[in-house]
Amino acid sequence: MLVFVRFVYFSVFRLVALKKLIFIFLIFICLTFKIIFMKSNIFILIVFSVILILNACKKENDPQTNLAVGKTASNDAPIVGTNVTFTVTASNNGPNDATVVKVTDNLPAGYTLVSGTATVGTWSSPTWTIGNMANGASATLTVIATVKDAGPYANTATIMGAENDPTTSNNTATSTPVPVVKITYNKDVKAIFVASCTPCHLAGGANPNKWDDYTSAKNKIASILDRVKRDQGAAGFMPRNGTKLSAATIATLEKWVTDGTLEN
Repeated sequence: MLVFVRFVYFSVFRLVALKKLIFIFLIFICLTFKIIFMKSNIFILIVFSVILILNACKKENDPQTNLAVGKTASNDAPIVGTNVTFTVTASNNGPNDATVVKVTDNLPAGYTLVSGTATVGTWSSPTWTIGNMANGASATLTVIATVKDAGPYANTATIMGAENDPTTSNNTATSTPVPVVKITYNKDVKAIFVASCTPCHLAGGANPNKWDDYTSAKNKIASILDRVKRDQGAAGFMPRNGTKLSAATIATLEKWVTDGTLEN
């Protein structure tokens, strides 16, 4: 009996590399001819052994892939209100072909989706359905989004397929741009002039230079900065008969210049 058990075990392990159908057939033949000579406990032992070996054989023979995903941004410091382009690259590093491949790319709340284009498969946010990927193949998804003034901004893509993928460290990729908030006339500067230069430099005031007009304010900002930086009471000080602007307010005007005197 022990000789038979050893025979079954060694036969099984020699056949691990063969196709499952042949392997199961041989085991069936062995059990058919020998089961009448076995006691019930030996039979149960062999049945469980065969189940375990079949499971091991299945895992060894299952196709494996190494799917990977990468993500980059066109600008790591985009200006709020402008567009940023995310490029998502999916690849199959083998050794087998991959099936039912898809990439999930959930655009976070810090962006407004503009468009998405895939070189392979179809894309319907947030899922990029690739389908089959041959060993060594790659594909690209391009997503364009507008940067909002509040995040989060971390954008993560995840890839998966039907086959066993023992290398999971490259199944996700994240890109986290850090948006830059620029000072603009309509958003930041006009309110300063309205609050501090009333009524002289506003529409209807006596002074011909109107700071509530973008073009006029842009053309005169160098002179404005010079005068608001003077000591209160000094000749040419602005705002005339008013309180000196705070350091933070003056810094906003200076940053408006540094950022390019943008209107919006």
